[in-house]
Amino acid sequence: MAETAIDRTKRALDLIPYVIERPGITVQELARDFVVSEKQIRADLDLLFVCGLPGYSPLELIDISTDDDFVDVIEPQLLDQPRNLTRREIVALVIALEALAASRNTLDPLRATITQLQGKLQGTLDKPISKPEVLNSEADPHGVLATIEQALAINRELEVEYLSAKSDNRTIRRIAPTRIYMQNGSGYLHAWCYNSIGERTFRIDRIVRADLLENSDPIENRTSHDSDAAQQIVVGLRSGAREFLERHRGICTVDSVTDDETVVRVHVEDTNWLLRTLIGYGSAVRIEKPAEIAAELREMAREALALYTR
Repeated sequence: MAETAIDRTKRALDLIPYVIERPGITVQELARDFVVSEKQIRADLDLLFVCGLPGYSPLELIDISTDDDFVDVIEPQLLDQPRNLTRREIVALVIALEALAASRNTLDPLRATITQLQGKLQGTLDKPISKPEVLNSEADPHGVLATIEQALAINRELEVEYLSAKSDNRTIRRIAPTRIYMQNGSGYLHAWCYNSIGERTFRIDRIVRADLLENSDPIENRTSHDSDAAQQIVVGLRSGAREFLERHRGICTVDSVTDDETVVRVHVEDTNWLLRTLIGYGSAVRIEKPAEIAAELREMAREALALYTR
C-alpha cells in the first residue's frame, strides 16, 4: 500500500520534537530511525520549512537548518511537543499494562513501575476509564482479556477458540499462557500450546472464546517437537509495500534502505502466513531468499492471476 498524505503528515509532526530532543542528529540518522530513505526525509524537511502559523510570513514559518546534513530546529512554531495519544490508544496501553502487572509477582519491583506508568497514563485523561470501555476496546474485542489476565495471575491453563489468520478456520486449543504484549496497535498472547506441542503466539482479537481450565499435572518437558522452526526470509519492500514493516516491526530486522527499496529480514515460523500477506502487495514486494520461498510466492501469484484470466 502506497504511503498516504496522512502517513506523511504524522511523520512530519513527529520529526520536529524528535530532532529537538536529539541535538546534532543527521539526515542519515533520521532516515534510519524513521525507516525511510534519505530522499524522503529531505522532502519531509523541505515541506516543514514552508509550514507554519496563519499569516505565513517568515516570522510564522517553521525554521529548520540542515547545514552539512546536521538537522537543527531553530523555530518549531508550537510543534516542539510529541503528538498526544488518543483516548483509545491510552485505554489499550492501560489494559496491556494491567495484563503485564498481573503476570508479575507482587514483590517484583517492575510491578510498581508498571503501576506508576498506568497512573501517569490515566492521569492524562479527562475522565476515568470505565469498565464497558475496557470490555469494548480494540485490545479486547471478544471480552476474553479478563479471563486471560486471571489465568496469568493464578497460573491456570485455558481452552480457547481461535480464528486462524492463515486458513480462516476456528480451532479449539488448550494453552498455558505466559505473557501478553502489544505490537503495532494489537494485543498478543504468548503461550505454550498443547495441540502444537510448542510455544505459539495468538492475536487476542482472534480469540473468540477463552475458558479457565482446572489445574492439571504440569508437563515436565515443554520442548517443541515441531519441525517448522523459525526462519529468516529476506524481503525487498518497495514504496507500495513499506506498510508491511510498520505493521510487523516485531518480526522484522532492517538490512538496508534506499530510495527504491527497503530490505528486511522477516523472522517467521509460518511461511504460509507470510506468503499470503506479501501477495497482497503485488509487484511492490520481492523475496530475495531463500529461493524456494520466492518460488512459492511466484507460483501463488500465477495461480491467483489465472483465476482472473479464465
